[in-house]
Amino acid sequence: MPHPSDSPGRTCQDRSFPKKDRLLRRFEFLAATRRGRRHSTRYFLVYFLENRVGRPRLGIVASKKVGNAVKRNHLKRRIREFFRLHKSRLPAAGDMVVVAKRGIPFVPYGDVCRDLSRFLDTAFHRARRRRGQA
Repeated sequence: MPHPSDSPGRTCQDRSFPKKDRLLRRFEFLAATRRGRRHSTRYFLVYFLENRVGRPRLGIVASKKVGNAVKRNHLKRRIREFFRLHKSRLPAAGDMVVVAKRGIPFVPYGDVCRDLSRFLDTAFHRARRRRGQA
């Protein structure tokens, strides 16, 4: 069965999620959570802040309330995979911090994908509409 990102003209590099596409430093997380727009989904809080880097970047927060280290790392891998596959749906330049809510490790991956996909559809659609009206 082919991988979802397998399509003509795509290279292996297109399928990666390099460090340049991640938020890695504390001040980057703090800036996004303090000054960014807050969106709530069923399983996540998502903060979005436009950046000057010129590409979308992702940061993931999973506290000990979510579960032990194994569960937190598994969840972070699932979220990174979702965003890696849906990179084209993200705004061109923005920092996004995804904060997992309590109890998320027990949710099937399909539900996580639907929740984040619904967020991408609604949040950025509203933002584009607002810009068009202003």
